[in-house]
Amino acid sequence: MEQPTRNTVRIQKYIQLLILGGFTAAGIAVAMMSAMYMRGSHEQLLQMFIASALSTFPMVVALICYAAAVYTGQQAPLTAGSIFAGITFALLLQIPGYMLGQTLLSKDIAAAKAYCESLVVALDQHYNDYGHYPQSMDNLLPESERPRLLTKDFCRLEDTKFSFEIYDPAELMGFYDYSSEKREWTHWAFFD
Repeated sequence: MEQPTRNTVRIQKYIQLLILGGFTAAGIAVAMMSAMYMRGSHEQLLQMFIASALSTFPMVVALICYAAAVYTGQQAPLTAGSIFAGITFALLLQIPGYMLGQTLLSKDIAAAKAYCESLVVALDQHYNDYGHYPQSMDNLLPESERPRLLTKDFCRLEDTKFSFEIYDPAELMGFYDYSSEKREWTHWAFFD
C-alpha cells in the first residue's frame, strides 16, 4: 500500500477543515436567521429540540469514522468523519440560536410594554377631562412605529376602563394583559 505524501496529507487536512468550517458557517447562518425571524417563539424552540435530537446520529457516525481512520490509517474515513462532525455542529448551533431568539423576544416584549405604558397618561388625562375613556386611540397614538408584538387591536377601550394585549410567541396562545383596573401586567398562556 502506497503511503500518502506530506503535501497530500496537508491538502486533505485543509479539505477537512474547510468541510467543518463550511458546515459550522451554515449552522451559524441558520441559527442567526432563525433568531431574527422566529425570535424565541415556540416554533424556534421546536426547531432547536428537533435539531438537537437529530444531531446524535451524525455525531455517532463521525466518531465511528474517526475511529476507523485511526485504526486503518486511511484519510477517507477522516473526511467522512469531518462531514458528519460538521453536520453535528450545524445542528447543535441551533441551541445558542434559540437563546439569541429569546433575548430578542424579551427586548420585543419590553418595547411593547413601554409603548403601551406610554399611552396610560394620555388615556387617564382624557378620562379626567371628559369622565370616560376615548372611543378610539387614533389621536393618542405616538408618532413612533408600533412595536412588532402589538396587533392593530392591541388596545380595548370602554367608557370606564381600558386594557392592552401583547402577543407572546414563546407560549402557545400566550399574551400579556394590562388593565386599567389592576395597573399591572399579567401573563396568560394555554398551559398556565
